[in-house]
Amino acid sequence: MSPRILFVDHSGALGGAELFLLDLARPYADTSTVVTFEPGRFTEQLEAHGLPHRILESGAALQRVRKSGTWMQGLRALPALARTAHAVAQQARSYDVIFANSQKALLPAAWAAQRTGTPLIWMVHDLLTPEHFGWMQRQLVTRIANASAALVAVNSRATARAFAKGGGTGPVIEIPNGLDPAPFDRACQKDPLALRTAFDLTHDAPVLGVFSRLAEWKGQHVLLEALHDLPTAHALIVGEAAFPGDEPYAERLRTQAAHPALRGRVHFAGHRSDIPELMAACTIVVHTSTAAEPFGRMVAEGLLAERPVVATEAGGVPEIIRPQHSGLLVPPGDATALATACQSLLDDPDWAAALARTGAAHVRTGYGLERMHAQFEDALRRVTLRTYVNA
Repeated sequence: MSPRILFVDHSGALGGAELFLLDLARPYADTSTVVTFEPGRFTEQLEAHGLPHRILESGAALQRVRKSGTWMQGLRALPALARTAHAVAQQARSYDVIFANSQKALLPAAWAAQRTGTPLIWMVHDLLTPEHFGWMQRQLVTRIANASAALVAVNSRATARAFAKGGGTGPVIEIPNGLDPAPFDRACQKDPLALRTAFDLTHDAPVLGVFSRLAEWKGQHVLLEALHDLPTAHALIVGEAAFPGDEPYAERLRTQAAHPALRGRVHFAGHRSDIPELMAACTIVVHTSTAAEPFGRMVAEGLLAERPVVATEAGGVPEIIRPQHSGLLVPPGDATALATACQSLLDDPDWAAALARTGAAHVRTGYGLERMHAQFEDALRRVTLRTYVNA
């Protein structure tokens, strides 16, 4: 018997949380539905993977409430929240579990859970810390989760610690991202020079790739600063300004890349779906976030692509990388340390390859799809007291 799950996600954009949900929900496609509050690349992927979904247009007003928003902004969103909560509750009556995949999804999902008596699992993809969220948001979601969630799922130990430090008291289960190695295996079997030709990258120069949406806290500017100390290296920047307020930062990056010392060495690839091939075309995969990441999906993907990874030492990333063993870690925002770490790998390609192999083996063991689904099955059993078998 397969469980009936109502997955709720506020976003139509295709971020890390949505990629996680695509993988998580796929085995339950015959009995479950994904609800979003707006259309976008995420809903396009739901359609492509044959996952039943519904867009609740009433939730669009919730998108305008920012992470650092005020009480007044929250009050203005209340009518939309009420309409969305009612719509989610109407859906939830036909399901065994509600799974809220974001903070904005938690609010209507919690109301629907209390109204219908359907158990709620809240998946926390964010670090509930002052550097990411305002005091109002942290207090609101923590109290709602304490009152309404039968179980809180987190994507890393760092996320669990932040939730507890912020006042979270409910039971917690860890469900890190599960990754499918097959696309990366296929990419690794291809000729890197052929890949570089396909992506119009230089053949003989080292390529440092960063894979993330263009946002200041994601730190692509740190890589461009480091490039001044790596005169032969090129930077491949994959991602776009996906959310309101990100475009000015994207323009700053383009201005930074136009510096005479960097001209011709910075390649903006925009949004891409062929991430495994792009990573395989790189010499080093670089993670540059200036604030702590709750998990670090692109770090794990870079290792699956069997590329050495240099990453920011904060949040959940040190749970993926063991320094000097499966990758290198540098302080957040430190362009000099980033350049030094990258140069050490370029100077010793055998060591870089050994780090990459060890890192890939660790990700395959610790972050596979089967393990993620087994952890989710455990979560379902805990909230329903029933054992389910994927259809």
